[in-house]
Amino acid sequence: MSWLPFELGLAARYLISKRTSVSFITLISVIGVMLGVAVLIVVISVMAGFHHLLQEKLFGFYSDLTVEGRYSMIADHESLRKRVRQVDGVKVKGVSPVVVGRVMAQRTVAMGQSPVDANGAMGEPLQDLRMDLVPLVGVDTNTIGEVSEIPRMMVAGKMEFGDLFLDEWFAVAGVNLANPRHFAMDVGDKVSVYTTRQLKAMKAERDANGSLGILPTDFEVRGFFDVEFHPFNSFVICSMEAAQELLEMEGRVSQLKVKLENPDQALTAQRLMGQALGTNYIVKTWRDEPATRHQVAAVETEKQMMFFVLFFVMIVAAFGVTSSLIIFVTHKTREIGLLKALGASNGQVAGIFLCQGLAIGGVGVTLGYGLGMLALKYRNEFLKFIGWLKGGEVFQKEIYFFNELPALTRPEDILFICGCSLLACVLAGLIPAWNAARLRPVEALRYE
Repeated sequence: MSWLPFELGLAARYLISKRTSVSFITLISVIGVMLGVAVLIVVISVMAGFHHLLQEKLFGFYSDLTVEGRYSMIADHESLRKRVRQVDGVKVKGVSPVVVGRVMAQRTVAMGQSPVDANGAMGEPLQDLRMDLVPLVGVDTNTIGEVSEIPRMMVAGKMEFGDLFLDEWFAVAGVNLANPRHFAMDVGDKVSVYTTRQLKAMKAERDANGSLGILPTDFEVRGFFDVEFHPFNSFVICSMEAAQELLEMEGRVSQLKVKLENPDQALTAQRLMGQALGTNYIVKTWRDEPATRHQVAAVETEKQMMFFVLFFVMIVAAFGVTSSLIIFVTHKTREIGLLKALGASNGQVAGIFLCQGLAIGGVGVTLGYGLGMLALKYRNEFLKFIGWLKGGEVFQKEIYFFNELPALTRPEDILFICGCSLLACVLAGLIPAWNAARLRPVEALRYE
């Protein structure tokens, strides 16, 4: 190793020495750094993947901006659409009106037949009446594709809403409603819906004379969409005209959905559009939506907190490097004394152990990067294996929203993790290097 600089060559010779137990301690230190880096890469990449996929699904379902009336529903939405498109400094790609509400959906699900009675007669069919409060969205079929990816998220059937003049009440639904544990629906099945107003009228009528004379509206489900984000897969989408009639909002809409040419300019566009439209309207970004605001904030906070907490793993690994190098100094006291007696400066002696810290960190970081990337590549297979061992599903989409564990490896995150880890290892060598540099040759060789 004569081709290496003095400090590097001697540091390498010490590290790969096989005559002492120091090499085993070095191996443990390298493994500690490797595991610390790998854990940081995996956790930060998974959290970044959660954040990125959440944004991607929200962009597909929601638009960049939403315009709402501050005091009432939007009456003249055609005029407002023109004003939105003409806002100075904002490049608008599409505008679409929507009607938003919540309805009580119900469906009778066949559960088989009761057992044969004592006379041998066939049992009665068993049925289960299932009910749930679901979001209802009425969309303009001509413009919804400009602001939403829903038309391209259909996984069964097709997005068609029929003609109300022909009494065709068609809708599409999220795949959650097709789940056997929910409504067990298929394309062509019907679901009955009651509005809040109808439910209140039914309660009043029941209290008055004990009867329930209000009939629901029956929608025929023409297809199912999958946003791959669990909360959105319970929506029911129908035509804007059907929603207006059902919710008694003739001629009015709840919101205007706005798609921008550059989604990254959403905050600037929100400010400019809010100023242009005046105080009678509220302009919100997708981050302001009640269904998403808390999820996005939680993921961002969790990513920061996880990095803060897990970086202590690297601090522990750095202490392992420090311990290893202190043992090196103790074992190599005689050699240090000889080096200084032969003319090695304090800086050269300190450099030997700083180079050792750098070498341990470099090898550990490199191996940790490889292990972390390998773990990310096979993350979902590993989860399936753990689920198989436990006899259950580890990653439940009802809780975590997504079908698989997402991950996004960003170069800046990897560089930051590896750089900080390497720096921690070098700094871990400062105390042993300082102790080695301050040894006096006479003291080091006195008992040799």
